[in-house]
Amino acid sequence: MSASGPFITYLIHKLSDQQDRSMAEVMTALAAELHVSVSTLAKWRNNTGNIKSTLLERLVHIGISQAHLDRAWAKNLLESGNHPDPESVLRRYFSPAQRIRHNLPKRTITYIGRKDEFAAVSERLNDPKTWIVPLIGIPGMGLGSFALDLGWRYVENYEWLPEQERFDVVIWSSAKRRRLTLSGKIIEPPDDLLRRIEDLYDVIATTLGVRDIDIKARPLPQKKQEVTELLVDAGRVLIIIDDAEFLTGVQEGSDTGGQTRNGSVPSYDQEHILAFFDALPPSVKVLLTTRWQGNLPKPYFLRPLEQSEIIELIAQECEIRDITYDVLFPSTKPERLQDFIHATGGLPLVIWWGIGRIAAYGDGLYEVIRALKEAKGPLLRFIFENLLSNFSVTNINAYRTLLVLALFPNGVSLDMLATVLARQAESLHVLLQKLVELHLVIRTGEPGNERFSLMPLAVRYIEAEVATFEQKSSENQAWLMGARKRWVKAYLEFAKVHTTDVAHDWWAEYDRIDEVYATLEMVFDWASEADEEMQDCFIEFWADDCIARFTDIYEKWNERNKYLEILTDLARKRGGPLLELKSLLQRVKPLTLKYQSKDFDTIASLLAEAQAISDEHRASIPWEWQCQMAIEQGRFCERQRKFEEALKWLDEAQEAADRLPKDDYTFLRCI
Repeated sequence: MSASGPFITYLIHKLSDQQDRSMAEVMTALAAELHVSVSTLAKWRNNTGNIKSTLLERLVHIGISQAHLDRAWAKNLLESGNHPDPESVLRRYFSPAQRIRHNLPKRTITYIGRKDEFAAVSERLNDPKTWIVPLIGIPGMGLGSFALDLGWRYVENYEWLPEQERFDVVIWSSAKRRRLTLSGKIIEPPDDLLRRIEDLYDVIATTLGVRDIDIKARPLPQKKQEVTELLVDAGRVLIIIDDAEFLTGVQEGSDTGGQTRNGSVPSYDQEHILAFFDALPPSVKVLLTTRWQGNLPKPYFLRPLEQSEIIELIAQECEIRDITYDVLFPSTKPERLQDFIHATGGLPLVIWWGIGRIAAYGDGLYEVIRALKEAKGPLLRFIFENLLSNFSVTNINAYRTLLVLALFPNGVSLDMLATVLARQAESLHVLLQKLVELHLVIRTGEPGNERFSLMPLAVRYIEAEVATFEQKSSENQAWLMGARKRWVKAYLEFAKVHTTDVAHDWWAEYDRIDEVYATLEMVFDWASEADEEMQDCFIEFWADDCIARFTDIYEKWNERNKYLEILTDLARKRGGPLLELKSLLQRVKPLTLKYQSKDFDTIASLLAEAQAISDEHRASIPWEWQCQMAIEQGRFCERQRKFEEALKWLDEAQEAADRLPKDDYTFLRCI
């Protein structure tokens, strides 16, 4: 006995809807086309008669050609009607790419890399306990391209996939709000994109064969019921939503069309959207691409491309743009390729933009690299603007962590980062792991000795974001002031530990200082212009001569002179005569050591000012600094070949040194 009644009834309903005819009219026409009576057709609907194989095949033909039904329906009809060879019939109508209904956009390039990731995401979609897979990554990583390629793999490999892993329908939708052009413009996409989660009903219904004009006109409750029934009948369905964080949730009965009353887009309502997907039939799986996990279950973080994959992608972009790869990146200059990879961060979007600029606008390679460092340039704004704005609202701890990491251009240890954030190190593990998985933060070093830094592409933008954050409110300003003060004090303690007052093996003593010197410069610049508490810290950095000696050894003459000038100014205001004398003598030292005639007036002026302080306050100036004063005067005379005068100064230095302990560094230096 045939059990195909429900599938024949479904065919009649579909024909009735599409042809705008009554059920009775459709049954009469269908019976005539099959050369059977209407009563026979009624028996089949009630599962009370057998259906010949030839008639089953004729029903399949009508269902596919007239009602546009899918392979799942045809297979169910044939199997329930006891057809001896359903697959042979299905092969007549469905090639591998036709046996699955979809609305996937065209692919324009061959997807490169991430083979393991395709397998891992597919495995999650095949898990009976998993109904939604959030695909997480920052803009520009290729999330949308990955999801689109995965959808096409299900379409093209349908015939070769195990039946339990197949999808009978793949539905694509995008909520993308912005697109970047090579000219640097950020443009709005067409009006037909997904704006609110309920718009997905229209996309599903249209993909499953309902006329677009019909489904959009129906009230939301009716639309929801009809789409649910369509999904139940469609078999296994994969819904892919690109840029899901731009979706908004509008409650049933709302007629806002995804807009608020003032015309702006409502905020992302993740709970409402999750409830929407939770209400879909069990046969439906959902793949989302989004920039942040939030409350989404079991996220899958898309990994960055590997070096070999990045190079292959660059070569593909060159081929598409008709650029000779070996001319742009000659093997004799490997640094050109490495500089480009470093500047792009290996992000597919940035590689596309960079190669495109070279091809379309004639930009040079290093012009493009410089453009990638513009904090407020269109590319960095496109990638990071919405992402950081979202963090500032939905995850303030992540946002603040990124801002603080911008204070450490050479990276930072977990303990130092925790100190500046005023948090326990243990509380940062999960947050940092998420930021590392997002590829916003790079982790280096062995466990227990790890360092964290911003991805190079993000540094300039987030540095600028620090100033923006500070200007938004007095609360932000107060928090950032506190973080910066902890930053300065932490590095002051660091400097005390890693600078020592010994006269040997300087290179070994200052290795750790050299590692973080770029950060120290930022500390000096900010502290010297902050409040008195921070200026005191700046003075402490430079007054004990340790940092000054470091700049001597590493020949950082310009930086040394800049900061010692600041120290002199601060000493005049609030530091006292001894500190002013120290700063002047420290400024003189490198000028006399590498004496040049053009520096004569500067040295003479500094020494005259220092000597005046020494003479006026001789009773309170320690012998060590009286000795230093005489040494610098003697060296200056020697450089001018005034040897007798130089000897007098050195005799004075000897007298001062004799009053010092015999193991004192200044005494040994004088001898």
